[in-house]
Amino acid sequence: MLVTHQGENGAWLRTAPVGSVLDASSILIGLERDADPTAIRQRGRALDTLARGQAPDGGWGPYVTSPSEPFDTALAVLGLVAVRNVADLDTAPYTQAELDQAIRKARDYLIPSRLEDGSSPETTRPAGGESYAQRISTTAWALQALLASE
Repeated sequence: MLVTHQGENGAWLRTAPVGSVLDASSILIGLERDADPTAIRQRGRALDTLARGQAPDGGWGPYVTSPSEPFDTALAVLGLVAVRNVADLDTAPYTQAELDQAIRKARDYLIPSRLEDGSSPETTRPAGGESYAQRISTTAWALQALLASE
């Protein structure tokens, strides 16, 4: 059953600019089951951003032209899984088969990107930094995405 989330957060998600992969992923997760026309249009913009941003290696970076990173890829997977798991939801510009393929390609990026100890390389801004806390966070997001997309 599709529903509509009311209140400040729902209104904000319906009008937030979709300028990054993080924005698109968050909108898909937040508006997962919402069926009103504004939510449907916003979800379409978010899906379009993810469709344009998936790199040939299967991952996503922070922006549609950025190199792939595990953190951004994990969030994109969670957003796509949220949409895939709602029956009768318009997934344009993806077909259902393309949605499944995008998720599979992302899994194929995430699994080998893990480090020798099983963790995922941390995503730092700017890129290339080291942060144990961010490594744990990125690893947790990547694991959650892998589990959700099985």
